[in-house]
Amino acid sequence: MNTSDVDPSTTLFPGHPLFIVDDESGMRKAIRITLVLSGITNLFECADGDEARDRIQYCPFSVVLLDLVMPGASGVDLLKHIRNVCPQTPVIVATGVGDPEMARRCLEAGAFDYLTKPIDQIRLVSTVTRAIQKWEAGPK
Repeated sequence: MNTSDVDPSTTLFPGHPLFIVDDESGMRKAIRITLVLSGITNLFECADGDEARDRIQYCPFSVVLLDLVMPGASGVDLLKHIRNVCPQTPVIVATGVGDPEMARRCLEAGAFDYLTKPIDQIRLVSTVTRAIQKWEAGPK
């Protein structure tokens, strides 16, 4: 969903879009529905790591929700890229890779949190809300 898909009479939240990067359309849809029902309506989606790398250069995203395994650039490579280009943007890894070592590596590389699929809706919303609050608070 892009901001143009939202009713123009609706105020978008957060002010800068949240970027969902996942190659599974069903997962993007489930995340989108969960977030919109929770009042998080300013969403942008992408299904490919290379496209995501290009888009992150041009749009200030408030939060990135990132899968690890997808076509194009891997989620781990993309996480490192985002940390270099937009160090203030929280990145939440949301993946089917439930490997504790991978979780540790992602958190050490700067991920805000690491969620495994299937993602608990309450945890998703609370993690995204905390990440938005971190973004809005700005660098410390």
